[in-house]
Amino acid sequence: MSPHQMKARTATDVRLSAGVTVAPTAFRARPSPRRAGEAPGSPAPGAREGVAARRPSAVGVRAAPADPARWVCAPGRRPRALAPSQGAPPAREGGNMARERRKKAAWGPGQILGFRVFKVHVDAANREKLKTLYNDVVNYILLGVVHELKGSKYLAYYADEWIKEWQNVLRMREEAGKRTLPKMPPLFLPVRFIMPDGEVRGNKSAPVIIDLRKNELRIPSYGVAISLRKSIVKALVEENKLEPRPDFVMQITRKGFLRIIAHRLQREDFREPPLRLICIDENSIHGFVVAIFDYDGKWRLTHFRIYHPPNHGYHEGVISLFQSFADKPAEETRNALAQRLDLAMTPERARELARKTKNKERKKNDEFIRQLIGKIRKAVRDARRQNIHVAVLVDPINPESLKGTPLQRTLLRTRRYIRNLCLYEGAEFRLLRSTGKQCPICGSWGVKITPRTYQCPRCGVTWDRDRNAVARLPILYFKLLYESYREKCDDYSALPLLLLHKYIGFLKRRVKFLSPFPSGAGEP
Repeated sequence: MSPHQMKARTATDVRLSAGVTVAPTAFRARPSPRRAGEAPGSPAPGAREGVAARRPSAVGVRAAPADPARWVCAPGRRPRALAPSQGAPPAREGGNMARERRKKAAWGPGQILGFRVFKVHVDAANREKLKTLYNDVVNYILLGVVHELKGSKYLAYYADEWIKEWQNVLRMREEAGKRTLPKMPPLFLPVRFIMPDGEVRGNKSAPVIIDLRKNELRIPSYGVAISLRKSIVKALVEENKLEPRPDFVMQITRKGFLRIIAHRLQREDFREPPLRLICIDENSIHGFVVAIFDYDGKWRLTHFRIYHPPNHGYHEGVISLFQSFADKPAEETRNALAQRLDLAMTPERARELARKTKNKERKKNDEFIRQLIGKIRKAVRDARRQNIHVAVLVDPINPESLKGTPLQRTLLRTRRYIRNLCLYEGAEFRLLRSTGKQCPICGSWGVKITPRTYQCPRCGVTWDRDRNAVARLPILYFKLLYESYREKCDDYSALPLLLLHKYIGFLKRRVKFLSPFPSGAGEP
């Protein structure tokens, strides 16, 4: 699975596709054969004159006109036929992506790679150069209209991957029944790093150079030189020091935007302590309740915090007024806006302000998610550096109960990001349905005292419902682990029961942690 497919799954699942098959011989990363006497820079056989000069990004190909089901239509153009490559051998899968697929197959069915994305800011001048690079490579792959690419042969390194992405776009659009023009998939290029000490890491023939000494990203063959922020440089240095080291690619979109993608897959089953449990309860009221429990012979609560997402009540009210006034201007809506904002309002201005306010709301949500994921990543890496097994236990909220609430997208997106983080960092990820109404000590169902407070009728323990939800996650985890070991007749089957017994003893001693106003632990 390509990094583009992985990214589309974590940011948003928006995929534009339609069902089409294309003969592999029509898409070779090599120039198409020329007729005798043709100039080296002339278009490929079957292509219309001036196609590259008039529209460099036009890519319309049919593998064989005899088979009408095999076609690829260019954006903004009618389907047209190109002569297939003559005598070209079947496309073979090679390079980094082939190794990733073999690695994924070794892990077993259904496994996917974890990834981390670094967005690079690109100025207008470099963006135009990147658009030229994208068009050159895509036209070289499909049409052969560029006689010789600038720089190394690795500019066409991901030819097969790009074509598979394009076929996937068409196929899924067909399934979705969409008729609008498809978007061109991004291009992926290999990367080499120059570390601060001068060491070169990665493919030494790669066209993309990331110089961590000069804080610069370069593509010499196209004159691209982009300065990198210090935060990105620091993160890339840290990523290159990980063991095993991730694989890196650079993603170029058709509009000239850049992303650096690091991806890898780690998996480790729990066998013996030490152990770190990161317990997360998704809450439609508070956001996220996070508790970290460590075990190295005895249990300790090393972190507890409730992460509240930003309150967008005011912004949502303003956006609603802006949108109402833009759609149907009324004096009542104008007066309501005048009470909040001292602005001369027109429908066009209201529509623009609604868009800007919504963008501001989205940026605040993104920043909240980024900070939360950063804290979880730090807790996971600190433990992994000491060879401590990490399990991230999430109590998922019912999506039906989130419909129409302000936290709907924030909570569900964060869960996907946490799952991806665990794949990338080598932590265990589990979704466990917990409840805050059951006693964590004896398992009896509590009696409701206040809307969020319960008391056990058997042992007399009083607890807060949200805190109890994260406290019960380790109990469910050890029970699940014991059942799994027992089915396999594993020699470690007694270990989960021992850890569970010690954990319940720890909760009895730290019963104040469960109370509505405890003196909980702070930052780790």
